[in-house]
Amino acid sequence: MAEETLIAHKTRAHLNNKQSSWMRDNCIASRLAYNFAIDKLRNSKKGEGEFPTAYSVSKQWTQERDERHPWMKAKGLNLDTVTSVFSTRYGPALNNWKRAGWSADKAPKFHGKGAKLTSTWRGRTIKQIRPNAYALPNKRGTFRVGEPLRFDGEVRSVTFSFEGGKWYASFLIKTALPKPCPAPEGTAIGVDLGIAKYATLSNGSHYAPLASSDADMAKLAKLQRQLSRMDGPIKGQRKASRNWLKQRAKVDKQYRRIANKRRDYAENLSKALAEGWQIVAIEDLKLANMTKSAKGDTENPGKNVKAKSGLNRSLLNGGFHQFRTRLEAKVGARNGQVIAVNPAYTSQTCAACGHVSPENRKTQADFVCVECGHANNADVNAAQNILHRALSSAEIA
Repeated sequence: MAEETLIAHKTRAHLNNKQSSWMRDNCIASRLAYNFAIDKLRNSKKGEGEFPTAYSVSKQWTQERDERHPWMKAKGLNLDTVTSVFSTRYGPALNNWKRAGWSADKAPKFHGKGAKLTSTWRGRTIKQIRPNAYALPNKRGTFRVGEPLRFDGEVRSVTFSFEGGKWYASFLIKTALPKPCPAPEGTAIGVDLGIAKYATLSNGSHYAPLASSDADMAKLAKLQRQLSRMDGPIKGQRKASRNWLKQRAKVDKQYRRIANKRRDYAENLSKALAEGWQIVAIEDLKLANMTKSAKGDTENPGKNVKAKSGLNRSLLNGGFHQFRTRLEAKVGARNGQVIAVNPAYTSQTCAACGHVSPENRKTQADFVCVECGHANNADVNAAQNILHRALSSAEIA
């Protein structure tokens, strides 16, 4: 049975030089409009219900825009799109802050000059000319996309973003899609995430990390070293040289390459788990706590700082939060359930008898219970403990 839903399709947008410059100006104008709203927010009274709404800020922006930024009208920017930032960015940011209980550290922040260039347009303003070509408003000509849209339906919005020296267009489409088939009834699996093996399942299956991960990170480090040796821009003193900008583009491209590979891996693995099992048990990892620096301070210097730094880097490069987010979305779409359990002592607990001891973990890979003699791969044993905790919890719907 098909049901209407919103789905995004992101693809390359081939803009010419004039279009690229114009789109960049629209992105900068959107950032300035957003910062205008944050400035009004910072100067308002602190209390629930007293913060300026997206509508009130939009009215103030319209009144003050031409005096503050006359260049926007002079360059022929799409002013309606710039103004829409209050409803598409500021409004949601304010709502998220409200849900966080108005916590000071969760307050919306200014977007600096180095922020990602992005601009969201209403779907009706980007007219389709051919399956792979669209027209920009304000008589800015047409542009090609990397591939025709994979979904039929109404285009609700188009978000342009500049990443790694290239423009991308993300189309948000309202379409009717068949609901994914649910996973087999009554099936459950435990998943242990790690570094040596990206994921280990309670049935004994293993998923290795990306084969090219180390090589990609080594190439990134080399490009960064080359960039650090060049004369970069210094505010108020000199601008960036062409060679520095070219090298910076190479670094950005490599970052994008690594991110794309990580995202693709997370998408494929989460899809396989969602298709195969109705209940997926995972560790409730607190990555912020796990990746805290071990440097310490002058009075209490840290130990094994270099090793801890490398471990932190590996944990962050794994993209475990992204994997969990995609897993929860895909399992939920198939009427399944993801259960996150406390990971404490899962690697020291015997899945057969429940005995807990550090001595059970003979090596990084081997688990042998000193109480009952149960032997297994250490990661598989941990995944089985994760599954046992999930099934015995009262959280199962």
